[in-house]
Amino acid sequence: MSSDDKVPEFTRQELREADTFVEGDYSGVNPRGFYRKLKRRLEEVQSDYGFKYNTQGHQDTDLTIDKENVGTKTGTITGRLKAYSDWEPLGFSMLSYRPYAGYGIISILLGVIFLIQISANLGVGVLGLALVGAGIYGYRQTERGEFPITERSEIRTLLTGEVSERKVTDDGVQKTNMHAEMSVVFAGETFVRVDTAKLRDLHWSLRRELIEEVKRWNNDIAKDPNNRVDVSSGLIWHLRGVVDRSLQDHRNEIDSIQSRWWNAGFEKRVAFNEKVKEQLSEGNREKLETHEENVILELEDLAEDLDIFIEREGYDEVEHIQSAQDRSPELEAGDQ
Repeated sequence: MSSDDKVPEFTRQELREADTFVEGDYSGVNPRGFYRKLKRRLEEVQSDYGFKYNTQGHQDTDLTIDKENVGTKTGTITGRLKAYSDWEPLGFSMLSYRPYAGYGIISILLGVIFLIQISANLGVGVLGLALVGAGIYGYRQTERGEFPITERSEIRTLLTGEVSERKVTDDGVQKTNMHAEMSVVFAGETFVRVDTAKLRDLHWSLRRELIEEVKRWNNDIAKDPNNRVDVSSGLIWHLRGVVDRSLQDHRNEIDSIQSRWWNAGFEKRVAFNEKVKEQLSEGNREKLETHEENVILELEDLAEDLDIFIEREGYDEVEHIQSAQDRSPELEAGDQ
């Protein structure tokens, strides 16, 4: 599937700061043909469930060719393309919460009221003591619950270079073709976040605690005080939970925070992404690392296929560089 929405701007340096990136420098490339081939190739990547990526970008809006005075003066080219997978379940993370705290507070309050009547009725006073004891136990009772994490992969591509025209002869007919000296950077990332689509499976008190936990993540990475949010806790907050059970309200609160970081720019998105990664269990972290390695392989296959395309079209490849940051020892050993 392809989206014609304009691709958000990103720079070469930003792509080089990604988990992994591949670079290629090409000479004699037809930029429009290259862009179309790249887009088709990204749409052909498959996973176990079918075609993996949706693409965002169109050559009419995201491939800019400044061709003023082309033929007598060199112009410039800038192109961007993004591919992204659907959000897929990754697993679950754990969180402590108090499922009976609200009821415990109510029990304590009722018990205190009954205790006031102890001088008039001993039985009522004993009942009050029992309610206070049960309330304290309920308030302090904690459990561990699971909340769902979802993931998606993303590939961003930046094309930059100089463009000019050249004369070619095809079957005795002279034609004018556009070609470019072009540098291409492919960067791959894997993102994770709370899967709010599955919050309905969580106990309402776990959902409320998860909201406050997401707020803590927000405050841990918020450099601007205006981006910080109030984290609720204490007796009144737990008591309010007896009636605060709206699934949609809980989902909206979490989505509001996650969307704020997701739409705030790539650097801030990565900061929130790293915070969520810290919550993953060892098993889910290993699973995510496997998926990140798959993205590395996809980038390498993509670059190789484009090399073949360049050779078949009669272009000259100048240079090809691959780089993967923080690669595992196994990958490093495989390179030797």
